[in-house]
Amino acid sequence: MSGLPSVPEPGRPEQCSPASPRAGFVLGLDVGSSMIRCHVYDHAGRIRGSSAQKIESLYPQFGWVEIDPDVLWLQFVAVIKESVKAAGIEMNQIVGLGISTQRATFITWNKKTGNHFHNFISWQDLRAIELVKSWNSSFIMKLIHSSCRMLHFFTRSKRFLAASLFTFTTQHVSLRLTWVLQNLVEVQKAIEEENCCFGTLDTWLLHKLTKGSEFATDFSNASTTGLFDPYEMCWSGLITSLLSIPLSILPPVKDTSYNFGSVNEELFGVPIPIMALLKHPGYNKKYSLHFGKGSAELFFRRST
Repeated sequence: MSGLPSVPEPGRPEQCSPASPRAGFVLGLDVGSSMIRCHVYDHAGRIRGSSAQKIESLYPQFGWVEIDPDVLWLQFVAVIKESVKAAGIEMNQIVGLGISTQRATFITWNKKTGNHFHNFISWQDLRAIELVKSWNSSFIMKLIHSSCRMLHFFTRSKRFLAASLFTFTTQHVSLRLTWVLQNLVEVQKAIEEENCCFGTLDTWLLHKLTKGSEFATDFSNASTTGLFDPYEMCWSGLITSLLSIPLSILPPVKDTSYNFGSVNEELFGVPIPIMALLKHPGYNKKYSLHFGKGSAELFFRRST
């Protein structure tokens, strides 16, 4: 399927002929750094209804950037309801949804209650900058780099070459999560009690949509954390061990296009299959979402 139309401005959905009451539609949700959007797509990939709300960032200290999860959740639910209403359809006509999220923004929460331990810590946050500098200039990192350069010389393995060039950045989840584990007593206690969950935005939204029954992420979101081994396609035992991050708090990693369960019926009156999670795809990217015997291509515009 090709030739998809450009995405209209929020609040101005493409004008289409009235939909058949029996037709199936797909929701495409995009949680960017400053905007959250929802589009309703038909089987031809045309937008039937849209809604958008601005995301407010919080700056509790110099260099810190956070998002209130309770406010974000209310906005997330609201744009879904508003876009479905704008499309002139009913919730029971939605056959699946896909979620695109900003990269490397994360949160931790109580596994039993679902209550979060802190606000979302944005990918723009700089609270771990000293940890980043310290680790990148450490003896351990120099040893890893030199060892991997030598191993690459003998094996010509791309994995060792990549490891020899690896450095931490403030945009990685890794050291921002380390900061949380070192500074928040409540999180430390939850980990000791095996009652802590970690997730990027996609994982937390999945958890909320399913009322806590699902806990997962996809490869694209996992790859932004600085904790993922792209050669083994799993969480890196080496990096998590170095940073004392327990693997038990990290979600299982699934394909981007995957059946992640269904939205709890209490939210919208009907269960809606969650068929895709993905890292923000950037400018004007298409993504195929499969549902039942059909499919539709979601068309995302970057939210900066």
